[in-house]
Amino acid sequence: MNVFVLGAALGCGDSGQDGVPDPTTFRLSGNVSGPVVVGVNLALSGPVSRSTTTDALGAFAFEGLQAGDCTLTPTLAGHTFTPTSRTVAVGATSVAGLDFVDAAIVAVTHWLTGTIGGTLVSGVRVDLGGAANGTTLTDAQGHYAFSGLADGVYTVTPTAQGGAFLPTSRQVTVAGADVTAVDFASTRANLTTFAVVGRPSQIVAGPDGNIWFTQPDAGQVVRYTR
Repeated sequence: MNVFVLGAALGCGDSGQDGVPDPTTFRLSGNVSGPVVVGVNLALSGPVSRSTTTDALGAFAFEGLQAGDCTLTPTLAGHTFTPTSRTVAVGATSVAGLDFVDAAIVAVTHWLTGTIGGTLVSGVRVDLGGAANGTTLTDAQGHYAFSGLADGVYTVTPTAQGGAFLPTSRQVTVAGADVTAVDFASTRANLTTFAVVGRPSQIVAGPDGNIWFTQPDAGQVVRYTR
């Protein structure tokens, strides 16, 4: 934080009292430089609060201020500023050169990778949920990857028609580093089909411990042996 002191500090405020203009008023001004200069918000705090934004050249100014202590703070989403703020004790004259330098915040992101092994390897759909959502397919070796992930908790779930996975899903925490080896084992479900007449459309758990369901378009009843 930079501090400028010029003359006696009485309390930063608007000029005039009871509607009568005060001829002794001051101006604060400066400039923002860096990758983005237009539209930076400048907040003036103290006994009186004001705000303004920088113009196309990065310039800003506060007019008609009485003597006193003021703090200027720049803000812009996705950017940091040097210094973070400036405190000014306005007294004898206006103050210029209250400059700031901005820098874009570079988001740090990470990879989440793993492998599907077993009888189902290629083309397995892998869904990502939680702090972010995404979907990808495994390659010929069963590898999959999600990139550009911020820190957070994620759930990874593989699915494939006629397939079963162990575990069925995994919860993963990304915390400042890539996460690898989020792996699954796969097997093909043991399916037995029976031809039927008509278009059945139900699913039940049978007393034999199997799941029975219908495929209306194929005219089949299917038994899934767990």
